[in-house]
Amino acid sequence: IFSEEATELLELADAALAAHRADAGDAARIVELKRVLHTLKGGARMAGVTPMGDLAHELESLLIQVEGMGTGGEPR
Repeated sequence: IFSEEATELLELADAALAAHRADAGDAARIVELKRVLHTLKGGARMAGVTPMGDLAHELESLLIQVEGMGTGGEPR
């Protein structure tokens, strides 16, 4: 079951990342990507796929940092 969910979540993450690339000014794109990664992290950890859960956590943390940056790459 987890592999099917993970495949779907990775497809959603890919779509959210592509949408962010197309419109980097839309903060909703980052929020959506974080949501998908958070769900993937939880599912992976519950399924015992710890490395995937850890990777999703690191990516989610990176996106939180990106959210805190201004358009010039400086902290807000």
